[in-house]
Amino acid sequence: MGTNHFEARRAQYSYSPVEAVGVLSLPIFRVMGEKRFRLQAEFHFDPRVPQAVRVVFTAEGASAVTWYISRELLCDGVLEPNGIGDVRVWPMRIGGRYVVRILLAPHGMEALFEADLHQVGDWLLQTCDLVPLGAELDGREWDAFLHDVLDGR
Repeated sequence: MGTNHFEARRAQYSYSPVEAVGVLSLPIFRVMGEKRFRLQAEFHFDPRVPQAVRVVFTAEGASAVTWYISRELLCDGVLEPNGIGDVRVWPMRIGGRYVVRILLAPHGMEALFEADLHQVGDWLLQTCDLVPLGAELDGREWDAFLHDVLDGR
């Protein structure tokens, strides 16, 4: 993870201690060749499950689609290309705009999305203020966790 980048961005702003991270709701575009279709996306972060970000994609007149994406993959992907398999994330400059592209490719199908890099990156900074990367499992009660996992066999 580009910790130096996040520290530099944090220095640009005066963040107060974060107790909760709000939902990031923003327009996102489905990219299909030269065409772009506007959707709405909501990025959700739950500090009880800090490894993942829940992203809900909504198109007018259609059912919402939810994906869970690794927070670390997103944080790395706003800095440089990252990911293998079903999810890939990378930053781009298109004209004068900076965007983050998210490729979702389950079961041989592909959907490419594009969102504002700074909005997504700044929101991810807030999640890192709440639960630092690498500290997601700190304080976990491993005995209780294993009991819950094994009890649900």
